[in-house]
Amino acid sequence: MTFQQYIKQKNLDISIISFEEIIWSSRIDSEYFQLKFINLEKNIKSKEFSRLESITQVNWWKRLPKWETFIDDKNWVPYVRIVDIQSNFIDENSLEYISYDLHNLLNRYQIKNRDILVSIVWTLWLIWYNQLNLDKFNFTENCARLRTKLINPEYLLAVLISSIWQLQVDRERVWTNQPKLSLDRLRNFLIPISSSEFQKAVWDLVLESLKQKELSKKLYLEAEKLLLSELWLEDYKPTEQNISIKDSQEVELFWRVDAEFFQPKYDEIIEKIKNYKWWYDFLRNLFKQNKESNRLEVEKINYIEIWDINISNWEIIHNEIEKDNLPANAKILLKKDDLLVSTVRPYRWAIAIVRNEIENLVWSWAFTVLREKTSYKKETLQILLKLNIYKELMLRYNCGASYPVIKDEDVLNLPISKIDIKVQEKIAELVKQSHISLDSSKQLLEKAKKSVEIFIEKDEKEAEEFLNS
Repeated sequence: MTFQQYIKQKNLDISIISFEEIIWSSRIDSEYFQLKFINLEKNIKSKEFSRLESITQVNWWKRLPKWETFIDDKNWVPYVRIVDIQSNFIDENSLEYISYDLHNLLNRYQIKNRDILVSIVWTLWLIWYNQLNLDKFNFTENCARLRTKLINPEYLLAVLISSIWQLQVDRERVWTNQPKLSLDRLRNFLIPISSSEFQKAVWDLVLESLKQKELSKKLYLEAEKLLLSELWLEDYKPTEQNISIKDSQEVELFWRVDAEFFQPKYDEIIEKIKNYKWWYDFLRNLFKQNKESNRLEVEKINYIEIWDINISNWEIIHNEIEKDNLPANAKILLKKDDLLVSTVRPYRWAIAIVRNEIENLVWSWAFTVLREKTSYKKETLQILLKLNIYKELMLRYNCGASYPVIKDEDVLNLPISKIDIKVQEKIAELVKQSHISLDSSKQLLEKAKKSVEIFIEKDEKEAEEFLNS
């Protein structure tokens, strides 16, 4: 039996490489030469390909920390950080802002329409494509900017979100105190080049995906606007007064002595809620708290924690883990239509609906989970709790400093405006349509990504057949 036959029989992950390959790569670690990486390189090189620097401008600069001066003013220039990038798009609600003077000073960091950002520090799989038709953006030095020259950016985006790119990232990253990707190695990433017809087909698919995502956002904002109009809150801003006089009885009632809890704006917000024309009720009377115990006798559990809610598009991602590895506090079973309200680090506003029937779904202690028990719609409550007026109010009940939390009872005791049922029905329909558009966007982008993977693993003909299926 030859050595090669023995390797095949035992299914060993062994690579045989030349000394020249080691010299060229400047790497001697065995992980770098895993078969999956070598096979990918062979597949790409068997077709037409280019190195990334040949078809794009790959730009990155070191920035002085003193330049990073943020301003809480959305009329200024958005500054994109790694934490703002989610699911290949940015969360516009979490952006920081910098002045126009600073933006112009940092002209090398400016982002134009159809530019792509890729993270090069820590979370190396993050990709952002600027489809917002805005040229006034600035970005962090933890990302590199790709500006295409000889290839359309939508096709490149499909490559970047595929396994083709991720495998190259996994191969080329360097582990120090945190994973990093050097610019020299990034510029040498291999990009498969298909025919212009195939690129155009992928381009069309990605553009339609982006349109559906924008439609989803538009429908959600329409629902929010309808709710704000109903509550007469379109232009409402809480008072900025910071002096409040309270007697000992009120202090004892809440068992709080911190000045932040008694800010005048909270009293004003509660009065605003109570003065709604159809009156108000407490959340505990409108919704039931889900306390259904997890008694699952299965080996694997679908688990959700706070970071699994995408705050830019309200999606919930679940992770399949072994039952024995579940945290001790993962004791509550989730079902379709449950509404999750984050109670840990509540300023993230992670509020989402379980939209699909998922077996063996369990949540962490980081949420208060609610179920409908009256005619009050979960979609209305979701949007209501994400309004600025409720964001402010929920922060009143923060406990702790380095790891702030809100108690379940504080969520259940929130005063809730009793919205007209006809308005609620309109809101619920807008939110459902928003979810449908979001799902369509994901499916189209996934199809574009898969087609590029088929092109590399097999050939362009099969990839075209898949696109047309």
